[in-house]
This record gives sequence, C-alpha cells and structure tokens, in this order.
Amino acid sequence: DYGQMTGRRYGLISQHNCEKADTVFVCLGSAAENIEAVIDYLRATRGIEVGVIHVNVLRPFPENAIIQALRGKKKAIVIERTDEPLSGDNPLTSDIKIALSKAAANFFHNAHTGLEKLDPSKEMPEILSGVYGLGSRDFRPEAIIGAYDFAQGKVARKDGKLFGEGVSFFFLGIDHPYAVGSDETPSCLPDKSIAVRFHSVGGWGMITTGKNLGEILGEFSIYVAKRDKVVDENGEPKEVVHISANPKYGSEKKGAPTNHFLVAAPERIRVNCDLRHVNVVLCCDPKIFLHTNPLKGLEAGGAFVWESNEPTPEAAWQRIPKSARKLIIEKNIQVYALDGFAIAKQATDREDLQ
Repeated sequence: DYGQMTGRRYGLISQHNCEKADTVFVCLGSAAENIEAVIDYLRATRGIEVGVIHVNVLRPFPENAIIQALRGKKKAIVIERTDEPLSGDNPLTSDIKIALSKAAANFFHNAHTGLEKLDPSKEMPEILSGVYGLGSRDFRPEAIIGAYDFAQGKVARKDGKLFGEGVSFFFLGIDHPYAVGSDETPSCLPDKSIAVRFHSVGGWGMITTGKNLGEILGEFSIYVAKRDKVVDENGEPKEVVHISANPKYGSEKKGAPTNHFLVAAPERIRVNCDLRHVNVVLCCDPKIFLHTNPLKGLEAGGAFVWESNEPTPEAAWQRIPKSARKLIIEKNIQVYALDGFAIAKQATDREDLQ
C-alpha cells in the first residue's frame, strides 16, 4: 500500500551493484547513498566491482535476507555510526555475525527453522567492522575508499596494522591509531553539477540566504518541468534540478566564520558532506583572507564573488593576498567584487537596517 501511494518501495534490504561484487559494504541510513556514489566512482576509475547492502529494517532483524545477500561473498565491510568498545562487536556487526553463524549451523544440522543454510568453508564472508561519524565528523568519499583499500590489504591503519594482521576493526574520519583513509579525494558529485560554497560571519544571514537560494532553484525546477511537461512515474512534475543544501553545523555563533554548501545537479545527489571541490565561492566576509583561504578547492575557471567596498577593481585586487592573486591567475578564476552593504542600504530606507 505504501509503495502504491508514494512510488517508493522498500524491501527488508536494498542492494546496489552486488551481483558481480566479491566485496560489499553493509550499512544503515543515508550512509548507503554515499557509498553508492563511491562505488560507481571506483567502477569507473579502477574497473572494480564493489557492492553495498542497505539494511532498511533493523528489528526484527532480517536474518534470512542478510544470509542470502552475503552468501558467497569474500568480504563484508560493516559500517556503523556508533561505537561500543565494551561490547564484543558493534550492534549491526553483531547481528550479521549471528545470522551467518546460524546459517552455518544449519549446514550441519537443522538448528534454526526458517533460515537458509550456508557452507562455512565456501560461502562464509570475512567480516570487517568500521565506525564513521563520531563527533559528527563527515562521512567522506576518501574514507569509504580507505575502508575498501584496507579490506583488500592495500592500506594500513594509522598504527601500521593491515587487515589480517590480527585486526579487522577501523575508524573513519577521526584522528585515531585505528583510523584508515585515502589520499584519493574525489567529489563523487553527478556530472554537470554546480557546487557552491558560502563564506560569511555568524549573524549576517548566510544560512537563510543559502536556504532561500535552494528554494528558488527548487521552484525553478518545478517551473521548467511544468513548462516542458516533464513528469515522473506518478505523473507529478519531475525533479529537473536536484538540490542539496546544508550549513556547516556548529559554526553558527554570532561573529564567528560560517560556511554553507549547495549543489545543483541534473540527477540525484548522493554525497552528503562538506564540499571540497566547488565551482563557485560566494563570500560576504570582506576580511576572509585574514583567517582562511576561500579559494581552496575552487575548480579552474570557477567564480569567486567577494564582498568588497573598494572604489575600483584595481583597489579590490590589491586587497587580495599575493599568493591568492597568483592562484586566481593560474586557475583562470573569475573574480567579482560587490559592495554588498551599499546595495543593501539602497534596497531599503528602514533606519534599523541601515
């Protein structure tokens, strides 16, 4: 009934690219889409097949579905956003191991009614357990690549240990002896995406501006779909422009530097993390170069829109540090200087807004 009403159908688990894959990730929640994007990147750049299993129902745990999905796989990388160091395993890892052990027991005796059997000598995968998101850290593509490479024995944890050297557990996204990662840092955004990073100061309305821009682009997407009569499978206006927008949480204090991130793309945006590869930087902090580098991660040919009250372009150019000017020239970055305060004052005569 839910599927008929919404067009969205969920089984006990969902799978992506698992048919040909010997190594699969297993996870809960939005982590699955992040992993999907990286899997497609690895297939395109390395020619390897990796899968991901998204557990949609945790209780009652879908043991048989997990047994069927993991049968014959060589490695299962279980990723969780929790750490219980006093337990034998983290919760999802424990549930998966129990399900597989029951299936292995059924190979010798009918010990668990309703569960399929699994040959432990040929069909049992090795289980790795990883933790991401501790302290609200981003779940980034390079972390997922690092987890995969660790499972293949290509990279070691920070403590120097490889998978198989008495360890199978790792952390992602934090500075820890058990952490793994990768020097490969792809954006994994869809082709033809436009990625925008905002720089501002807390209390100046940047988060509201970012939300408003996202809403405007969303309304524009609906307008184009209706104009061109583009509909989805339910007959509703199709999402022509996909939007992802979020602030950098924890940086909203008044007077402190803040960031906001926005992506507009022709297809679903599966990566959800702070952007390190952007096409546009919108900066309403005139003193930005005193405390950070707003050009970091800006692609060649990108646009830098900067708040400046300098009277001439030459004067604004001189306010930019020499190293940044060199980078702008080398990467052919387009610079636009706007006196935002003057524009705002002209927009209203209200005394409290002057």
